Amino acid sequence: MAAPARPVRSALFALVGAGMLLFGCDPTVQAIEASDQHHYSLFGILNPAQDTQWIRVEPLAPPTTGGAPRTLDATVALKNVETGQTWTLRDSVVEVFPDEPQHNFWTTAPIAPGTSYRLVVRGADGDSTWVTTTTPNGPPTTIVQGAIYLPCNTDVEEANTFTVRIRNTTSLAALRVRYFQSFQEVVSYDFDWYREADGSDSTYAVEVNYYKNLRTTNRRIGQPCIADSGRVITAAGGPDWPEGTQFREAPLSEVTRPDSFTNVQGGLGMVSGVYTDTTLVEVRSRRN
Repeated sequence: MAAPARPVRSALFALVGAGMLLFGCDPTVQAIEASDQHHYSLFGILNPAQDTQWIRVEPLAPPTTGGAPRTLDATVALKNVETGQTWTLRDSVVEVFPDEPQHNFWTTAPIAPGTSYRLVVRGADGDSTWVTTTTPNGPPTTIVQGAIYLPCNTDVEEANTFTVRIRNTTSLAALRVRYFQSFQEVVSYDFDWYREADGSDSTYAVEVNYYKNLRTTNRRIGQPCIADSGRVITAAGGPDWPEGTQFREAPLSEVTRPDSFTNVQGGLGMVSGVYTDTTLVEVRSRRN
């Protein structure tokens, strides 16, 4: 059976901000500090809003250079801790750079909200790495106030903003704006607004300056802003999601260092539960 198409790669969700999160696995993260006690690095999320889950798995001992081995002699299993049901994940080898393969394991197992799951990687020699995480009880509530008004006003910055409010989450894991443009084909561009979000008491808000985003994607002379539609993608973190505010300025490779945060046993990395919500941003004609 062929692997399904991968979702758009982001950076977890900064993980925290998060790249894997919405979005698949971040190929820029490198395995670190291999040892006899750390067998595999694991990076990924479990998201009830996605029909396919992706977990990046790489061996740590002995240390590897030039990416993971092309063949990974290991089994990856996901277990619903509450029901005992178990699924074996399939390997999908991706060559991000020439001769540097990476292993992204996937499953279409149904992921339930408010549920604990255990992911276990077991090598042929008996070494194992595992992680247990719990998904959020529900998605965040995302409210978009305003719209994308075109053409952009290049004189008044405040005229090119809409407001995003996120409620019903004690831990904001990601906030991303995706713009769609039609040329010879439909293309999309993602921009991370996670670091700009301010919040307290389970409520977050951010002013999104879409001119700041769209002027970097323009492919037509004389049009500073082009967009056919927009989406805001937010994610609530589960009960074991790290306190995001202390990691917002850190890259994923630093967030998941053993001396900062890792929830993986017998290895390194981060696998956590999230729940995403996607909300439409309307595109309207600007009236002078």
